[in-house]
Amino acid sequence: MMEATLEEVATLPPEIANLSKLQFLEISESPRLKVLPRELGKLGRLTWLCLAESGIEELPEELGELSRLRSLIIRSLPKLKVVPESFSKLVGLRELDVCDNRDVFGKRSPVQLPALGALVELRSLSLNSNHLQSLPTGLGNLTKLESLDLNFNSLTELPDELSQLTRLESLSLCYNKLKALPMLFTSNARWASFMSAA
Repeated sequence: MMEATLEEVATLPPEIANLSKLQFLEISESPRLKVLPRELGKLGRLTWLCLAESGIEELPEELGELSRLRSLIIRSLPKLKVVPESFSKLVGLRELDVCDNRDVFGKRSPVQLPALGALVELRSLSLNSNHLQSLPTGLGNLTKLESLDLNFNSLTELPDELSQLTRLESLSLCYNKLKALPMLFTSNARWASFMSAA
C-alpha cells in the first residue's frame, strides 16, 4: 500500500510504473500536483485508487487500463478539467466515489461525467456534492447497484431508467431540487419504502 501527502510535489515520476505489485494507492493533499503520469495505467495489480484534495487538472486516458481496479475515489479536485471516456473500460469496478467536485461539474462548467453504463459490476456509486443538474447516461444498466448517493446536487428530475435498479438497498436524494419522481418509483412498493425512509 502507498499513501502519499505531497504538499510540495508538482509531478509524479513515470517510474511509478516500476511499483508493479502495488495494489492500493492514495494521493491526497497535493495542491501543486496538476497532472498524473500516463504510466499510472501500467500498475496492473492496482485494486484501490484514491485521488483527493489535489490540484489535478486532468485524469490520464490510461486510467482505463487498470483492469483490476475495484474501488476508485475522485474527491475534492476543484481544478479538474478532463474526465476521460476510458472510464467506461473500468468494467471491474465495484465502488465509484466522485464526490465534492461542485466547482468541476457545476452549471457553468463544460466538464461532464462520461457514461457509466458499462460499469455493470458496480455495487456502490456516490455522486454527492457535485451540483449535478443531470445524471450520467446508462445508469439503468447498473443492475447490481446496491447503494446510490445523489445528495447535495441540483437535480430537478430523475431518469426513468433508475427504476431498473432492483437490487438497490440505499438511495440518498437529500438537498436536490426534485419536482417529481419517475412513475415506477411511486408504483413499486419496494421503491416507495426507500423514498419514505430517505
